[in-house]
Amino acid sequence: RHYPNRRSVKLIEVVRSTQRIVAGALNFRLGESRNENVDSLGTHGPPIKTFLFEVQAEQDKMEEYAKHTIAAINYVLCHFPSINLNNRIALLVKDNDFLGSLSGKLRRHLQHKFAKRYCLVSYETSLNLLPSHLSIGASAQGVQQEQQIILDTVKNAKGLENLIVISIGLDAPIQGGYEDGATRSLLYQGITRAQLASMIVNEFMPDGWLAFLGCLRLSKDTFDKNAAFAETDK
Repeated sequence: RHYPNRRSVKLIEVVRSTQRIVAGALNFRLGESRNENVDSLGTHGPPIKTFLFEVQAEQDKMEEYAKHTIAAINYVLCHFPSINLNNRIALLVKDNDFLGSLSGKLRRHLQHKFAKRYCLVSYETSLNLLPSHLSIGASAQGVQQEQQIILDTVKNAKGLENLIVISIGLDAPIQGGYEDGATRSLLYQGITRAQLASMIVNEFMPDGWLAFLGCLRLSKDTFDKNAAFAETDK
């Protein structure tokens, strides 16, 4: 087979994501490019927040994912109380099987915690609907509509961004083969879909790519971009 000549494109600058998101995602970039610094025009932004949990043998794993995802959403509401979350927050999972197992349980917990304040939609649905201020009907009559929270796969998020992204269940054990690259790619894509805040919800895996996060303690010092990039080279 003959393939046309391809040009090599080098990522040197990110426009819409914060400096912390760019630095954090660098840990999961593939190839030699992970050792090259990438500048961000954004602010420092908040640290990448993680919700790692252990699943006991008698527990329903997807129930635990749903509970900790609700905790992550509640964290967003507490730290960004003035932000309307309608189509500004995305929950990204690894594939359709995971999506099917989680969606029903998550809807139930969302209803129990927030009543009818929020609803879950896919990217396709969110992009097919007019913004609430342009729609005719309930909003025009002064009736508050449900705010849409996007729940979809990382694959369907390609080329799209949201203000806040929660990556759910993307980690996997390190195996030393092709699967490792696929997992790192998912983590990188999930983290970098966020513009302001990126969060991670995952069961704790001692041999996973996120295991090191259980040993970290966030510093209250001002974010140092150069120091953060230096940490990724260790």
